[in-house]
Amino acid sequence: MQAAGHGVRPLVAWAVALPTLGIAGCVWSPDIREKAEHEFAPTIDRALVSPSPDRAVVLTSDPVEFSVEGAVTDEDDNIETLQYVWFLDWPQNCEPGQCYGPFYFPGRGANKKLTMNPCGLFKKYLETDEYHLLELIVTDGEVKIDVEEGRTVTGGHAYVAWWLENRLSCP
Repeated sequence: MQAAGHGVRPLVAWAVALPTLGIAGCVWSPDIREKAEHEFAPTIDRALVSPSPDRAVVLTSDPVEFSVEGAVTDEDDNIETLQYVWFLDWPQNCEPGQCYGPFYFPGRGANKKLTMNPCGLFKKYLETDEYHLLELIVTDGEVKIDVEEGRTVTGGHAYVAWWLENRLSCP
């Protein structure tokens, strides 16, 4: 009799285990995949960039919108999830140990445009010097910044820059 009862325990174990494994299958989907490595870097079509980066942008008292809307493509990433990082006069506007402020604007897909009001927030940075440099790095990775070490881009990236000519006439 003991031998017959001995075979019942494994059956009970399987009877409990199978439904439990079935529930676990619902919780842990077999469709989960790790994020694939990025094979292609983003690209920027300079002909679609506004204003054109091929000539200096004259700054007066009027706001200027800089945009790569419609100019960025990436063969293996959604352009809305790319990192768009704007720099104004890097690294001149940094102080040792601190690289944050109006010169550094990180963001995802909604950051494809930057409106610069030369007589507003940017005035104290733009009213000195005759020329300034506005840069945009678009990456499928991240941009790490350090005043002493510089900028490090992890991942594929594209770059565009505008020279800004200072002719401010702010009230």
